[in-house]
Amino acid sequence: KLTVTTKGQGCQAGCQSQIGSQGCSWVLISGVLACIVLTMQADKGFAYFWPMLGVGLYFSFLYQGYKYSTVAVATGNAVEGMDAVISAVTTPFQHNPEYRWHVQTYYYKRVKRGDKTRRVKRVRWTATSTGTIPSTDCSQKFHPNANAAMTVLTTSLNTDFSGSDFMEKYGNWENEQRARNTRPSDKQAFTNVVTLPMQREAMLAVWLPDQRPWYSQPCVFWVAHFLMLSPFIRMAVGANSGDPIHFEYVKQCHNLDAVPEAITEGQDDGTGSGSEED
Repeated sequence: KLTVTTKGQGCQAGCQSQIGSQGCSWVLISGVLACIVLTMQADKGFAYFWPMLGVGLYFSFLYQGYKYSTVAVATGNAVEGMDAVISAVTTPFQHNPEYRWHVQTYYYKRVKRGDKTRRVKRVRWTATSTGTIPSTDCSQKFHPNANAAMTVLTTSLNTDFSGSDFMEKYGNWENEQRARNTRPSDKQAFTNVVTLPMQREAMLAVWLPDQRPWYSQPCVFWVAHFLMLSPFIRMAVGANSGDPIHFEYVKQCHNLDAVPEAITEGQDDGTGSGSEED
């Protein structure tokens, strides 16, 4: 029978492990509270300025507190039970990395709307190629560290292309897409993204089934987050968790098979059709 200690790393260590995201959250909370006070004291000249600034800071807090907090992401992605945690970590060993090459060809145009002329972005065409990179898994063995009831576990992907023609073929693909752009004034934005199927970048590993604390439940976090109380939830999770675990997937990549033909959306015949963005 698996037994774990219930004592976590403590409040001080828990706060130190997330000092960046916590500090940013508290700055935004202070800004929102300051805007509320200034709104009540503002004269007519600033009657709308402080409320609008406060709303902007509040939505910035909502976005930052979830997107850039490892503890927040892990809280919404919990795995309960030692076997389930080990399975979640080791399953990507069996998968090869996948790539997605994407190019967006666009230009800017001035459009008159009412009395104002605005500069808008028009996408002329896009192209995407996706595929799998043959590889050999060279990751180290995963060793669970159940020194507390739960642990924040993060992962990353390390791809070794020293023995692969991946970057060479991406360079050829990029050159092909540049050659398709026959208008010198058009701009192009390229992305080359490599991901590992089934990889969880952050999770809350609860070593014993049905032992997840109430304050680490997603519904509790989100209610507290909308009330600007989520920093306390994140501190509680960090303080009662074991030392954070980071695991790195290492893939020795091999030569690619045939690169599939790019899937093109939009028109590149000079008609200028496509979506419009401000």
